Amino acid sequence: ERRKYYEQIAEAVKKILKTLEPASPEHPYLVKKRVSSYGIYETGDGRLMLPVVKDGEVVSAQYIDGDGQKQFHGGGEIKGGYFPIGPVPPQGTVYVAEGYATAASVYEATGRTTIVALNAGNMPVVAKWLRGKLGPAQEIVIVGDNDESGTGQKAAEEAAHLCGGRAVIPPETGDANDYANAGGDLTVPSPGS
Repeated sequence: ERRKYYEQIAEAVKKILKTLEPASPEHPYLVKKRVSSYGIYETGDGRLMLPVVKDGEVVSAQYIDGDGQKQFHGGGEIKGGYFPIGPVPPQGTVYVAEGYATAASVYEATGRTTIVALNAGNMPVVAKWLRGKLGPAQEIVIVGDNDESGTGQKAAEEAAHLCGGRAVIPPETGDANDYANAGGDLTVPSPGS
């Protein structure tokens, strides 16, 4: 029953995607975060739409409004879902980050495929899937958020452990997008990473 329901949601999302235009680089969220649009769309009501992919198939979507409020498509499959910026399989190191703006910042700094895991809890699942898909030689770097609660750091460390990769965390509270916009260099490893 659940699988059938997920398939219905996936079909609905695919139909919506066919009606949308690529997101404008002038979208308020992208301007605020100082990142470009990479394979995302803009809805009629002005929200960004990221297709949520699982094993290469669109299964759901994440919406982001101009203020950065995020919402998943109702009832869609999220666990293990992701959004890739760049080719999969990647050329060289692949990065995994929580959100779109963070992943876009990493992609812009490195030129390497960066996977949006959609939230902290999904990072370990996506990292483990990537390891299985890409094999033991693939370098995987998990870019965690530096949360006051420790949630981002814990999720990044768990993801790195599960995939045999390494975790990097910005040296200041926030995510890699915040760090880059404050003048930090994402190509320079932070101490202890």
